[in-house]
Amino acid sequence: MTRYRWVSRPQVGAMVADDWVENLEVDLVPRVPEDELEAVVFLYSGRTVRESRVAAAKGRKGGATGFMVGEPFIHGSTLDHHMYVVTNRHCVEGKAITIRATVETETGPAVAFEDTKDGEWLLSDDFDVAVHLWKSGAETSAAHVSSSLLSHDDMRRINVGAGDEVYTIARFIHQDGGEKNHPIVHSGMVAKLPLDPIRNPHTKKDEYDFLVETYSRGGYSGSPVTLYITPEQPVLTRGRRNIGPQILVLGVMWGHIKTFEPVIDPEIEDDDKSTGTVVGLDTMVAGVVPAWEIMNLINRPDAVAQRKEWEEQMRESKKSSMRAMPQSEAVTDSEDSIDKTKDLVGKLLQVPKDEPED
Repeated sequence: MTRYRWVSRPQVGAMVADDWVENLEVDLVPRVPEDELEAVVFLYSGRTVRESRVAAAKGRKGGATGFMVGEPFIHGSTLDHHMYVVTNRHCVEGKAITIRATVETETGPAVAFEDTKDGEWLLSDDFDVAVHLWKSGAETSAAHVSSSLLSHDDMRRINVGAGDEVYTIARFIHQDGGEKNHPIVHSGMVAKLPLDPIRNPHTKKDEYDFLVETYSRGGYSGSPVTLYITPEQPVLTRGRRNIGPQILVLGVMWGHIKTFEPVIDPEIEDDDKSTGTVVGLDTMVAGVVPAWEIMNLINRPDAVAQRKEWEEQMRESKKSSMRAMPQSEAVTDSEDSIDKTKDLVGKLLQVPKDEPED
């Protein structure tokens, strides 16, 4: 049976005619891993922390989206990560915010809350992005780490350009899971590279942002936009060879771009027939702060100092816990391992009683 599907551009192995593709076998967007869905958090705002916490607990409509990004510890194991909540500056500035995240428990996924006050988020001076160091202790998804954020080097290495596919994971406030986090996924493509400034209506600043063709609605602000390079695309694009599939966070969405068009009345005798009023129209194009601006914020001196302080607090807390343990229980892993090894060696060297010694 012949299958037809509208695509943004021809795909390998497809027969193309008048922008329709016959017998298309290549998916434009991959199945999104569960850990990426669980890395998305929902943000609830209020005039006070109590107000935002009640909104989060009851799953009220309104608010925004965010997502977790892991940054390795400054000291200690490279497997340990600080978790940052990333969103837009305009979503958190001047508000009390409660973060509702999906966390892992012994009985399966659940939700955890962290309350923040105005001034507790780190805000970018030049871009619509903000981060907050997650301190609740609850285990969250580490689907995104700092190395999976698109960098300037990645842009050159992969040769990112207009038409590359992306997907967005966002909070659809009209059907978001109520008291649980159930985000939705939209597909799209890079419409324009950050080559010249774009006016952000929230910050009233000109920003060098990506433009992405995708759906965007109220509540989507702060959503991660992920770049997806399929294994088939390298042979289609000049300068892209032998890089394999690539999945990198392109950036954080700050909202859709509107145009304002005049309302026309055919009964008006003037040539332009304008009523003098305008209506806002969605262009289906969204602004996306580049992912490297997230890293610029995370690597800012005050953010690094905050991580160092938090690591020191965790070390002191662990020492205090060890001192508070009964002596019989306060045995380190290394000491316990040595004792077990000694017991095992002793058993192996023990001579059976029914056999004579040499």
